[in-house]
Amino acid sequence: MKLIKELPDPFLMKDDSHVVTLEDWNLRRQEIKDMMINIQYGSMPSSPEEVIIKNLESKTLDGGETPRELPSGTQHGSIHHISGLGLPRIGRETRGDLVVILQLVV
Repeated sequence: MKLIKELPDPFLMKDDSHVVTLEDWNLRRQEIKDMMINIQYGSMPSSPEEVIIKNLESKTLDGGETPRELPSGTQHGSIHHISGLGLPRIGRETRGDLVVILQLVV
């Protein structure tokens, strides 16, 4: 950050005009707030237009893992069924589906 030896004029707006009215001051006040937030925290990156997830690994009930490719455009909260990896079916030797709800955590 650049060292400032002399404080800037608080009534001088970004466009080099001076604050004259209350409306001007409210605009200048917001400029000062924005400047201070930028100095303190930096600028916030914009949200990505899309997030691409190619592979999903989910844990099965018996401790295994099942890799799965996700189709393009898969959204947060979408439900996926993985056949044969869910709970054992009563009276049968087969298993039901494992239901996975996709939750994106950034």
